[in-house]
Amino acid sequence: MRNTIKGKIIGTNILIVTVALLIFTFVMNYAVTGLLEREIKSNLESERKIMATIVVNQLKAIRNTDNLSAKTLIRTEAMANRTPLESQFEIYVRRKNENISIVGENEFLDEELNGEILSRIESKNFNDLFTYVVNNRTYYFTVSRLLQNNNSSDTSFAWVVQYTQASLVQNASQTLRRISFLLLLLLVAIASLLGYRRGKSIADPINKLKSRAEQIAKRNYHDKLSISTGDEIEDLAQSMEVMADQLDSYDTSQKQFIQNITHELKTPLTSIQGYAEGIKDGVFHDESKSLDIIIDESKRLKNLVNQIIFLSKLESFNDFYDYSWESIEDLAKTSIEKVQGYAMKKKVTIKIDMKDDLDLECDKDKIVQALLNILSNSVKFAKSTVFVEGQKDHASYTLRIFDDGEGFSEKDLLNAFQRFYKGGKGDTGLGLTITNTIINKTGGTLSIRNKEGYGGEYIIKFES
Repeated sequence: MRNTIKGKIIGTNILIVTVALLIFTFVMNYAVTGLLEREIKSNLESERKIMATIVVNQLKAIRNTDNLSAKTLIRTEAMANRTPLESQFEIYVRRKNENISIVGENEFLDEELNGEILSRIESKNFNDLFTYVVNNRTYYFTVSRLLQNNNSSDTSFAWVVQYTQASLVQNASQTLRRISFLLLLLLVAIASLLGYRRGKSIADPINKLKSRAEQIAKRNYHDKLSISTGDEIEDLAQSMEVMADQLDSYDTSQKQFIQNITHELKTPLTSIQGYAEGIKDGVFHDESKSLDIIIDESKRLKNLVNQIIFLSKLESFNDFYDYSWESIEDLAKTSIEKVQGYAMKKKVTIKIDMKDDLDLECDKDKIVQALLNILSNSVKFAKSTVFVEGQKDHASYTLRIFDDGEGFSEKDLLNAFQRFYKGGKGDTGLGLTITNTIINKTGGTLSIRNKEGYGGEYIIKFES
């Protein structure tokens, strides 16, 4: 079965709740058990002190009685002093030249437990709580000194073994486990419900995005998707619609490109075909002139095809660029030198004023070609002067190229970067498209406007 977002969220919620509750139960059980055991140990210690006082005061009477009577005497004295003993206890003694033994008989302590008690007395392991099961019930035991031998401060001659049922601790632990189990069931149900609703709130928009992606794959760009989640999914939906608009624009551009290129190629081909057929049929008396026209149209066709191929490579192949660090001022001067002959022929002066410079990572030849295209256009439409200015502006570097001509028409400003758009005196209509592509691939932007008091202005910006 395929995993779903809702299933993953529900499973994660349940896992988190279960692990957290198990850790909580373990910690609480440990803490409650420790707290209760410390309380039991404290109570036993308090009772031991009471018993020690009674034994000192009634030592002669206790020595002359059996175990049962001795314990009864101690309990009676404790009640008389309004400090009744809640725990059970046994007294161990060491008489002269004898081993340690319990006072009187006690069937409650079996041989194994008795051995454990004697071992703790011999090793002087006193006051620590330990548990032991007697008659299928768990008890807490502690072994303590009761009296010191007056003849030797290191040798005890009486010890008390106190014990009490562990039912309080067991009941507390059992109750805590039951509460934790019920709480686990409740929290799992809540986590499942919240996980389902949360998963649905995430999965539904994603399913819409998936359907929208499938529509875009089928070139259906117009059924807009609206998602209002206020998070990254909404951002993704908006980005997808931006992508759809760009793909729509690209598809439209490609269709227009095919239509335009068909028209542009058809014109010279038709001319070539017509003159070739005319020569074959003997229509033209001056075949030399007809052949010149065929040659000129062939050159125009070749130039157009070369520019189309060049533009395609610029847009499609990143390895078509050979990047290096170049000075923008040097690039501008190189471009001006290359166009200077054309400018002199047109009797146009090119003035350069580079207030600042910037090292740019670029393909030198292609940037020079882009600047040549702009400079050639400016020279073509200038009356007498073309201006080239470079200056840093905050975080960017701006290169401006403008002339003193008549400027751009409204139609030029709207369509200058469109493929095959030919303004006044235009050639193939690909020059500015190629220029804009080169500058964009270098990380810059190109825009045009009419500069007040002058003619058309080209503005190139690079991040510094």
